[in-house]
Amino acid sequence: MPEEFRSAFFGVPRLSALWVDGRQLGEVELIVSSDGAVRLQPGMESVEGGPWLAYLTEARRLGSCAQDCPNGLLALEYDIAESRLKLLTRGAEQVGDAAFHALPEQGGHGLLLRNDVSVFAQGQGGLEGRYNLDVTGSLHNWTLLGATQLARGGARDHAWRQTVGQWYAQRELPRHFIRVGKFANGVQGLARTPALSGETVLGLMAGSSDVLVRDSDFPSQVPIQVSGLPGSVAEILRDGVLLHSQALEGGLQALDTKRLPGGIYPVEVRVRKDGEEVSRRQEWVYKPQRWGDPAQRWRYNVFAGQRSESTGSRFHRQLGWSGGGMVNYLLHPKVMLGGGMVRSGSRSEYAATVDAELSQRMRLDGGLFWRDGDKGWHGQLLRTLADNKGSWQLGLEQQWRRSGEARHALTATAYRQLNERNSVTLQAHHDARSGSVGVDLGLNRRQNWLGQEVDLRFSLFDQPSTSGQARRRGVEAALNLHLGESGRQYHASVGSRAKEGRQQAYATAGMSQSWQDGALRNAGLAAEANEQGLGFSGSAGFHHQLADGDAFFSRGANRIWTGSLNLRNAVALGAGKAALGAVEAGNTAMMIVEVESDDPDATLKGGGRWGEQTLRPGVNLLPLTPYQPGRVNFMLAQAEEAQPLSVRPSSAAYHLNRGGVAYQKVKIMRVMTVMGRLLDQSGQPWAGASVVNHAGRTVSDENGLFTLDVHAHTPELGVEREGVKHCSLHFQPEGLGLSEGVVFVGDIGCLVNSVKFEGVNNV
Repeated sequence: MPEEFRSAFFGVPRLSALWVDGRQLGEVELIVSSDGAVRLQPGMESVEGGPWLAYLTEARRLGSCAQDCPNGLLALEYDIAESRLKLLTRGAEQVGDAAFHALPEQGGHGLLLRNDVSVFAQGQGGLEGRYNLDVTGSLHNWTLLGATQLARGGARDHAWRQTVGQWYAQRELPRHFIRVGKFANGVQGLARTPALSGETVLGLMAGSSDVLVRDSDFPSQVPIQVSGLPGSVAEILRDGVLLHSQALEGGLQALDTKRLPGGIYPVEVRVRKDGEEVSRRQEWVYKPQRWGDPAQRWRYNVFAGQRSESTGSRFHRQLGWSGGGMVNYLLHPKVMLGGGMVRSGSRSEYAATVDAELSQRMRLDGGLFWRDGDKGWHGQLLRTLADNKGSWQLGLEQQWRRSGEARHALTATAYRQLNERNSVTLQAHHDARSGSVGVDLGLNRRQNWLGQEVDLRFSLFDQPSTSGQARRRGVEAALNLHLGESGRQYHASVGSRAKEGRQQAYATAGMSQSWQDGALRNAGLAAEANEQGLGFSGSAGFHHQLADGDAFFSRGANRIWTGSLNLRNAVALGAGKAALGAVEAGNTAMMIVEVESDDPDATLKGGGRWGEQTLRPGVNLLPLTPYQPGRVNFMLAQAEEAQPLSVRPSSAAYHLNRGGVAYQKVKIMRVMTVMGRLLDQSGQPWAGASVVNHAGRTVSDENGLFTLDVHAHTPELGVEREGVKHCSLHFQPEGLGLSEGVVFVGDIGCLVNSVKFEGVNNV
């Protein structure tokens, strides 16, 4: 480091990022000394990572940690170019508990209530309705889940029916989970599910779980090795599409297969050097889908308890005892086995499954079951064509009832890509018990017409009867026009289908439109003409800050009206706050973000590794990923160009259990830039002092100079050093010559523990 920079760097607090094991905990003010030690500037208690902040309050030497090394600390490094302090612990390389997310020590509490309302009406059939309440809560790292339903039938059933569904508590552990309460004995954590009948049980369950696995990516069970040259690059391609590229060192080495998609499939590995191909060969990737980590060959799920009614308003009605379990075993990267047994009262059930890759392009999925004298098997064979432009699938099912009745069914499906724009599909099935046969044949073509993409479809169908109706036979030709980025589509079709024992011709036409912003997200209108007359229908999907949903209506050619409405929203309770909003059903952790803004038209974007969401002044609900610690970054999304604004805080850390709710208040402040010089009690430039305002903080340089964005509604500065507040300065920007949003306050001097004073240029 040049000598003239040393005085400006060493011994002066610097705003730096704190990283531990590759994860950023926040920003702190650090003082680096010329002898290679680092310590924390006091007053940073709000940053995540309390134990490390306490450790850094004393001077710690950079480099390998030799003594006083808490939490497995190995080394400290300060990156001058990036202003970043990095701490490395043994947990960064451990395979044991460090491979899993720890449950949150704080912030794991909360309650999420999801409301789902559906209303349906048709002609004179009366009004039908349904209200679902799904509850997800968090208490001391236990997740509480519950569901109940209130429903009303049509004209023949005016009564409201209440159904009490599952209500249980679940605790996640590394590789396992435990559950207690009322739950369906369905399977969680298994790759293959034996076909056993389900029922509701009041009792206990335990099983395999990958929820807390820190790295969801896992490598191929058989490594892919290459011999590289310095400066060469390896490319992994599947069906001619690049999946991953990796820079190589000299010599034999393994490729990084964690980023490759799951499955068992062939790839082509090419090595290039200076743009020229050095080698090319075929390899296989062995990452069984739905399995998780192949190093864990066994997966299980067991339960025991009292059988309970799954419908009715009573929470529990004892119906005897039930218990059982299911296991999976990864016999080979290409072969997964499954088995299970359930004992319910006097009934017993057994099942077994197999999922195997028979060859490069053929897969077998099959199973057996025994159930109180009934038995049977099923099998499905899937084959992809050699040129990867088609596939066929064959399914067989055979059952024998203890009454002597037998059932045999066969299903066949085929798909073929004829060329770049044409494809054909065929589906046929046969049920030996009823003697019915059904066939569907479809021809598809994608055509460019007047610069727009058009989908054309021609189909023939002959399906067996249902509910005593005649066979469904017909032919249809359809067109779908896509108008590129406008989000608009037009569609039309003509055809003939069997109705009431005779063929009836029909024609349909319609359009749909989608939007990215606004309350209305999509809408569509369609009309159909047939021998009975003209019918029409419409649909719309909408999203509001408080709820989202969709609606549909139609008037058939037979003059019967039909309509439906679906509404969904969620209520989040936690951290002493409550919020109502529209969220996706799959989100299981939330942050309530309260936005205060000096500019009512300004909007924020909250973003993280989960995506982005617009935040408006007021209360917002932000969906988060449970168990995984992370940060939400707050960025201005919309504001007047001439108006300088600042967002505080700029980010917020979170670590939540499933069902947990966090709270964060964010301010959008109108700011002005204040420039000045700090002087010490002897009138000399004061370096390394912290200048603080609601909108931010900075540190004076070696000449005592500072520049800081200050909240326009709170024009005051605080001067701190070593955690001690020296003085405060209140000023009126108008009297200091505000020029293009910049205020020059001149020289500022104050004594330790001096009282607050008004004015500037006081030494």
